[in-house]
Amino acid sequence: MKIAFVFNLKKKDSLEEAEFDTQDVVDDITKALQSKGAEIIPIEMTKNGQGIEGNNVPGIDLELLKKLFDNFSEVEKKIK
Repeated sequence: MKIAFVFNLKKKDSLEEAEFDTQDVVDDITKALQSKGAEIIPIEMTKNGQGIEGNNVPGIDLELLKKLFDNFSEVEKKIK
């Protein structure tokens, strides 16, 4: 099974990135999924839902992921 693992990588200790994942967390999640036999395709996203350069993975539609992210962000705003 292939899993596209989309994450925001914490690059600095700031309030803006408080909910982002550290590299250690990303690595631990990746290893846990791999231990169950999954092939992981890591996709780092920016805080505004843009894919990081070099994430062009065959079979992964980054535009679709961005739309999903945008929809999630809208729902999240309505909840707050």
